[in-house]
Amino acid sequence: MLKNTYGKKFVFNVDLKDFFPSIDKARIKARLRYPPFNLSWEKNRYPIGALISDLCCHEMMVKRQDENGKWIELRREVLPQGAPTSPFLSNIICQKLDYYLTAVAKRFDLSYSRYADDITFSSQHNLFHKNSEFNKEMRKIITSQNFVINKEKVRLQNFYVRQEVTGIVVNKKPNVRKKFVKQLRMWLYYWETYGYGKANYLFQKDYLKEKGHHKKGEPNLIDVLSGKLDFLKMIKGENDSTYQKLDFRYKKLINNSNVYTG
Repeated sequence: MLKNTYGKKFVFNVDLKDFFPSIDKARIKARLRYPPFNLSWEKNRYPIGALISDLCCHEMMVKRQDENGKWIELRREVLPQGAPTSPFLSNIICQKLDYYLTAVAKRFDLSYSRYADDITFSSQHNLFHKNSEFNKEMRKIITSQNFVINKEKVRLQNFYVRQEVTGIVVNKKPNVRKKFVKQLRMWLYYWETYGYGKANYLFQKDYLKEKGHHKKGEPNLIDVLSGKLDFLKMIKGENDSTYQKLDFRYKKLINNSNVYTG
């Protein structure tokens, strides 16, 4: 979805606040009643939709706006952040949002993409100032679909600075940050110099310092290196010299190591 973003003079990013927890179980259950799922009473499939909603939602404290626009905390059953089912179900919920935002982008000759809560518009012309007709329509659509814009994460990037969309640099062609490659080289160096045990220890210190916490247990150097190399290959291509050199070093270490790789 990002292919039309490359080489544009202006990239406008909008983040949706508390994206997954903003989607209630009742909303998912209601959506599953309609095509192409048809999990309705008329089809005698409603219990299936209810079961899917029950399994994929979790009760937690969330923030909602009351009728006066004031934020209050409520306990709701919602899509949890990090669950493997949440991205799929949120994309189903966002079908109308994508349809309307694609339509308004087309009308203003913009490119549109969305990855979860990260919405991106790009153009050769700056149509994104606060009081523009496009901006007003975009905000109206997002509000009508029961989402809230995170005001702190709205940004406009021009061609003369690094333009990023969901972590990918898009100024001229798809690329990654220099820091991304530098970090891969450093972690491979740790392994080559100190052996896997100490390298994994140093990696975990770096990882914790950057992330601030571990979402699910302790990260594993091999798994993280493998995932980041796959990402680099996807963005830069398997024939890219940087990817090939890093991948060669990784595979050499794997082949000369007795570390279990799963």
